[in-house]
Amino acid sequence: APESAAPFRHRGVIEGFYGEPYDTATRARIIRFIGARGMNAYVYAPKNDPLHRDQWRTPYPEQQLADFGELARAGRESGVRFYFALAPGITYDRDDPADFERLADKLRSVHERGVTGFALLFDDLLDPASTALDPELQAGLTAQVAELVASFGPDTDFWFIGHVYTGLGPDLAANRGLFAGFSPLPPQVYYDAYVDLVPPE
Repeated sequence: APESAAPFRHRGVIEGFYGEPYDTATRARIIRFIGARGMNAYVYAPKNDPLHRDQWRTPYPEQQLADFGELARAGRESGVRFYFALAPGITYDRDDPADFERLADKLRSVHERGVTGFALLFDDLLDPASTALDPELQAGLTAQVAELVASFGPDTDFWFIGHVYTGLGPDLAANRGLFAGFSPLPPQVYYDAYVDLVPPE
């Protein structure tokens, strides 16, 4: 549908699956395909890119940074914003100030290649030892990253996904459903932390 007729502000594809990630040429083809059909967002978040999730502290090599720049350019040409997502929650250590600097350096390196969309992901934290199961860590880190991304300039956009990310309102309020067995705390505790700490915008 033409953008003016689309009922959703953001429409597109998230590469967020488990399994072999797409290559750059495939991503560029998808970006052009969805842009031609009135979609406007592509989120890079493959679970099996180790530098996205399990080894998030490790900087991307030069070739991958160049690939992100190529995808950002393809997106601009197609009316699709390319979002780079990072998922540090499995091992993030709030007691180590260097961890935020590592995260910030990684986002800066991607922004320097022309990427203007960013996302911070806390989904699928299934290990009870994951430090980011703490709602205040999630919310506080989200606020820090939002401030960092805003400092990149006015043409940036930032999203986050919390630990408890799906379900019907009544089930979440009653702590029933999928997350009742996975989450150490009721969903409302996470939502309250987001309200308290994450900027409304």
